[in-house]
Amino acid sequence: MNLALNKPALQSSVSVWSLGCTVSEDAKGANNGDLGVDYGFHTDLERDPWWQVDLEDCYTITTIKLHNRRNCASRLVRFSILLSLDGLIFDLVYSKSDDELFGDKDELPYIINLNSRISARFLRVRLDGRGILHFRELEAFGTKLSCREIQTSPLSRPDKNVLFSMLFNEDDAFLSVILDNFLSFTDDNCYLFVNLPPGRSVHPQSTYADGRIVIFNGITRRNKLGHTLLLGHIEALEFAKDNDVPFDYFCPLASNSLFGRAFDLEAVVSELRAGRKAPIDLDIEFDINLDINNLPDSWWWYRLKKDPAIIDYLFNELHIPRVSQNQIEGLFSSAENWGKLREKKEHVVTLADLRDGGLVFPLEEMLPVTFFLNFGDGLYTNICHVFWSRFRSCSEDGVIQISELAQQSINFPAHICSYKWFRRDIFAAETAAVAQSWSRGLIRNLDNDFKYNEKLKLLSQRMLLENFAASLRATESFSSIESHFCQEASLRCKSEFLHRNIQAVRQIVNLGGQDEVDGSAVPGFLFMEDTRHFLDLRIVVGQKCDSHVHLFCRLHESPVAGAHEKCKLEGYLYLGPMTGCGTVVFRFRVDALQPVDNRKMAVIVGSKIVLHRCGRYSRAATWQTMHNDLYHEFYYRHDTCDRKESIWFGIPIFSDMELSSLFDIMWT
Repeated sequence: MNLALNKPALQSSVSVWSLGCTVSEDAKGANNGDLGVDYGFHTDLERDPWWQVDLEDCYTITTIKLHNRRNCASRLVRFSILLSLDGLIFDLVYSKSDDELFGDKDELPYIINLNSRISARFLRVRLDGRGILHFRELEAFGTKLSCREIQTSPLSRPDKNVLFSMLFNEDDAFLSVILDNFLSFTDDNCYLFVNLPPGRSVHPQSTYADGRIVIFNGITRRNKLGHTLLLGHIEALEFAKDNDVPFDYFCPLASNSLFGRAFDLEAVVSELRAGRKAPIDLDIEFDINLDINNLPDSWWWYRLKKDPAIIDYLFNELHIPRVSQNQIEGLFSSAENWGKLREKKEHVVTLADLRDGGLVFPLEEMLPVTFFLNFGDGLYTNICHVFWSRFRSCSEDGVIQISELAQQSINFPAHICSYKWFRRDIFAAETAAVAQSWSRGLIRNLDNDFKYNEKLKLLSQRMLLENFAASLRATESFSSIESHFCQEASLRCKSEFLHRNIQAVRQIVNLGGQDEVDGSAVPGFLFMEDTRHFLDLRIVVGQKCDSHVHLFCRLHESPVAGAHEKCKLEGYLYLGPMTGCGTVVFRFRVDALQPVDNRKMAVIVGSKIVLHRCGRYSRAATWQTMHNDLYHEFYYRHDTCDRKESIWFGIPIFSDMELSSLFDIMWT
């Protein structure tokens, strides 16, 4: 008997292609017995979409039949089956991790036979990774259980030791952040070996007198790509072996990754046992078991193909016919698998020496998984989610969002607990969130409330945090830009500057009418780009209030017909100079009630602010951003210990731009 037939069902989302208007109405199309349709339900495009059925009683599930959609069958390739007694806590019981299609031609169901006696009331199908979930029908078969037969979990907690390894090249202050973060999110069976570069020492205040932390100096000088990163982690394996440190699992960590929630060894081992060759919930696809003599042109393989000596050595000396690729950050596997790599350390060095002309190739991402699959049991997973695609689009800023830290149980499966990239700055929002005990507790509470949809608790938390924020904001001592300019450069005598039909030819235009920018006599200046455009400029400072800056720029005419370009960078308005000693915080605020185009321009402007000091120009890294219904705020921080240093704040000017903003400063 089909246990799932016409039972209550739910799904993670609905889309414009859904047949029902709600998640429950649409979901019931996948267990109504109708196999004549193309698909029974349809989720939106999201991370790990799911469909589940409430069997309305506890059963031992023995067989599951999954009928794929005829069209777009390739969307359902890698997926997992999860079971639960309460609909809240789910256990992973099966994973399909290969790319083999089913149901696209013969319409036969994918049959899953579960060997272990696992009791469940709720059955969930989860697409692993970002995508759209749909299929025609699910059937479930099993035996009803009595209350005393109910088995709450298929796994017992593993009693094993885990050794984490990190290559550390950052400053001492950030080391204390890393160590505190590790000790807070891992149990007593977890150890961290920190490998410092040769000759590097750290201040004692940056370390922890804890038996789970070991800091040592490696002997390998490191490069960004190649064999040196891998050798650094092998050194940690050797250090543990030489000092008789017992461990069952090994996992490398990146120095710009941090834990966002507790490391759950049971969840990780469960994922490990699933035997996926392509770990789930990673930001990019990885190549597995490629023919070494027929490599594609994707990833870095095209470079490896240019160096036949490495390919020949892998194939003939190491007898490796197939190679694979996976990120080394958070690559979790058994001590035995990693031991295979440690035993062949000299081969890693040889491979590096064989590189033709110093060929740049990330051996650390190819060799570990290749060795696991060729010489070990082939079981591995990743506990670190690296935001590869987002990092490539946002330059040096942190890529972890506070909202993601607060909703980890919704966004990521239980075995994912570490994330990259965090900014190496204790004051950066995402870093501070996991580096302080009170904010770590807040993340845990919020994550739990989101997981169980505790709407009243979430509302209460939001009100509490907003009241705290209002109280703290009232204590801030931001002041107007005028008060921080040198006295000789006061803008009070002149607050509006007009320039008509000025051509941008990479020249300096002084607002104060001076011929030279000497850091004291000029309140501000324009540094134009070489666009050759003729522009009308209007700059107003201090009109509505002391901190007000209004920028207007329009194309007057262009020397080339049809060359009018919207949002073309025409130059920078530099305001200053400001002098002082300590940390200066710049705040750039834009009214959110302005027209949509102005608000979009504010985000562009806020992301391209620069600083001019000591004759050098540099982008001002956005320290914090705050957005709400009233305003958009961008904060920038600069540390200086020289009272004679003059700092100029550069605001980008674009063609076809009109923007009103507030700009103020706080010295600490």
